[in-house]
Amino acid sequence: MKPYQLVLASQSPRRRELLGWIDVPFEIHPSDIKEVSRETKPVAFAEDLARLKGRDVWGISSFDNPFIVSSDTIVELDGKIFGKPKDKQEAREMLLELSNKWHQVVTSVFFKAQFDEGIKEHCFSVKTKVKFSEINDDIMEPYLRSGESLDKAGAYGIQGKGLVFVESIEGSYSNVVGFPLVEFLNELKTFLGLSGKDIQWRESFKC
Repeated sequence: MKPYQLVLASQSPRRRELLGWIDVPFEIHPSDIKEVSRETKPVAFAEDLARLKGRDVWGISSFDNPFIVSSDTIVELDGKIFGKPKDKQEAREMLLELSNKWHQVVTSVFFKAQFDEGIKEHCFSVKTKVKFSEINDDIMEPYLRSGESLDKAGAYGIQGKGLVFVESIEGSYSNVVGFPLVEFLNELKTFLGLSGKDIQWRESFKC
C-alpha cells in the first residue's frame, strides 16, 4: 500500500495541537453533520458520534489514500451525558451539577482506512475520572464571562481557565483535553498491524 494521508475530521484546536505532537503531517477536514445520536449510554453515545463524523468525512473528502481520524468527547455524571452548552445559563447549570463531585470524561476515537484486503474501521474509547472542587460564585462568574465554557463538553476545559475548579484527576490528562494520545498511538499501531514496539509506524504515512 502507498502511504496514507492522515486526515483529522475535527476543527477542534485542542485535537489539532495534540495530534501534532506525534510528528506526522496531517490535513484537517471537519465534518458538518449534526452531533445527534439515538444512543443513551455514555460510551455508545460518544462512539456513535465519532463514527458519524469519520464516515461523513470519508464520504466527502478527496484526499489520496486517506486515513481518517475522528473523535468525540463527552462528560458523564451518574449516567447523564453533558455535551456542549448552548448558552451561558446552560453552562452555569452544568457546572453547578458537577460542582464538588467526581465525574467521567469519555473520549471516543474512530479510524477508517483502505487496506489491501478492503476498507477497515475501528473505534475505541478512553475514560478519565475528574473531581471538581465546590464552584462558588467568585470562581463561576469570571469563568462564564470569559466565554471559554461554550465550546466544551461539560462546559469546561482542563487546559484553560476551567483548571481552577479541577481538584483531582484519575487517568489520562490528554483524554480530558479531548484526545487520548498514548491510547491513540497504541490503537493506531494495532490497526496498522504493527507491534507496539515498532518504531517504523510513521512510514505508513506521507511525510
